[in-house]
Amino acid sequence: MTRPASTPARLVLGVACAGAVLHVALVLVAASVGGKGLRFTLFDDAMISMDYARTLAETGEFVWFAGAPRVQGITNPLWAGWMALVHLVGFGGNGAALAVIVTGIVLLLLLAVATGLASAAVLRAESGLIGMFAAGATVLCLPTVYWTLRGMEVGLIALLGITVVILLVFPTRRNTLRTVLITVTCLAGVATRFDFIVIAVGASLGLVLAQRRMTRGVGATLVATAASAALVLLCQRAYYGSAMPNTYTLKMSGTDVWTRCARGLVASGKLLPVLFLVGLCIVVVARSDGGTRRSLVYVCVTAFFAVCAYAVFVGGDAWENDMMSRFHASVMPLTVLAVSATFGDRSVIRRLGRLRLVVPSTIVPATFATALTVNPGGFSAARFVPVLLSTTTASAAFLWACSRKVPRGAAASILPVVLAAVSVVPLSAGSAGVWMQIHARDPLLTRTNHHVAATATTLGMVTDDSAVIATVWAGLPAYQSRRRMIDILGKNDPVIASMERRANFFPGHDKWDYVHSVRSQSPDVVYQVFSRDPDEDVPALLGSWGYVRRCTDAGPFARTGAWFLSNSANVRWDLLTAC
Repeated sequence: MTRPASTPARLVLGVACAGAVLHVALVLVAASVGGKGLRFTLFDDAMISMDYARTLAETGEFVWFAGAPRVQGITNPLWAGWMALVHLVGFGGNGAALAVIVTGIVLLLLLAVATGLASAAVLRAESGLIGMFAAGATVLCLPTVYWTLRGMEVGLIALLGITVVILLVFPTRRNTLRTVLITVTCLAGVATRFDFIVIAVGASLGLVLAQRRMTRGVGATLVATAASAALVLLCQRAYYGSAMPNTYTLKMSGTDVWTRCARGLVASGKLLPVLFLVGLCIVVVARSDGGTRRSLVYVCVTAFFAVCAYAVFVGGDAWENDMMSRFHASVMPLTVLAVSATFGDRSVIRRLGRLRLVVPSTIVPATFATALTVNPGGFSAARFVPVLLSTTTASAAFLWACSRKVPRGAAASILPVVLAAVSVVPLSAGSAGVWMQIHARDPLLTRTNHHVAATATTLGMVTDDSAVIATVWAGLPAYQSRRRMIDILGKNDPVIASMERRANFFPGHDKWDYVHSVRSQSPDVVYQVFSRDPDEDVPALLGSWGYVRRCTDAGPFARTGAWFLSNSANVRWDLLTAC
């Protein structure tokens, strides 16, 4: 007879499954945004990985499109490898995107279970309820959910990060097995995204600080991470001719470290309430014994801080104004785990009695930083108000739970604290953006993707197979049109990636050269144009090089049309009309 699941496990699994249902509902709503049945689409960066994946499955070459030069325009080779397997077994187009999304839902479910069970494992009382809260907070951790359901590798990185934490912190008698699991996890993490190194090293540092000694697990993690990094770099150098991805060169070259850090600090402003909260976790557990709970909190917090510092160093991500960056989203579940483990112990109430004013006096004022925007810089009141409501409510719950009106020995005394502490993490991190998305009836920001996918399909209809297309969006146009492409913004073009930036620093969107991309290479179509230089007249340039703007009735297309080379034999001119 099998042993029945414990109460914490049942509660955690129930919440995780409920979260999976919620995520399925989000995906279905996002798929119906276009109004023409269910069409599943991924974020454009994820679609670049899908391009590489389909090409690998069909030709054996790990490049952007069939016949493309060996340039590494992706930073998630293992995740793209999984996408290639999806294509290899027969999925394609809408079905391939759905398969990747379903993978993300499964990853989020496993992530919620791991977070909830790890929280419950280090607590004595109310472990089931607190584990349930932790799983629920992970389910509602909007940045992690958003990027995962949009097809990015964020969910996999988050799950591998939690796995490293669990392997480091929780004791086991089977050290050899743990070493093997740590090695496999670190290799998978680094192969998925190279900056997983920051998570692994940060977690190892946290365990050393907590236990004040080097452990076998820390040694195994550091060695495995270093070996994995060396292996990945060697493989990339052997295949692509460059150890680092082209996108790394694109974002890091041509901009000094101070400019990157200044933007990275502003872009990380929305994290300030969370930073204060997890910092308080260290203060609370610092004087506790050196047990598993303290080690877990230290490991989670240092890994989170390490990634935050790394995000500042690289200048942040391009899309912080819409949703928390992919760097931070990958480690937000670690903050849920740290907060749950810290405030989920009834004995912490006595310490909070002395520290109760720290929460409102730090977290609420820090909310102002969550409304900072970049590219362009500014302050968004619409983003500020929802987060302020979240942090103020959480702080009020802290004050109430720490007051004399709540008996110290009552089991219920800890629940408002852990509920407030855990909820402030996902809410303060993502509520501002999600309210805007819900108001626009576009919860996963897919409306534009549906439009670009449809117009790129039309573009394939009005051109021959041998046509070459220059584009700004690099993922969807290549996938939908199945044409040879030129990347105007340089993710897949080492010449653009290596040039000096032409505008204010905006990761991945501050380098372009129409002389190189259009005049020198003469694509048949310039599908999209881009410029942040007010003195650059792109239409005039294209017109002087023999391009004419045309629209079409052959299918959905942009109202402004696209630019076609007037003497091209690869264009179906009979299907084009004047705009």
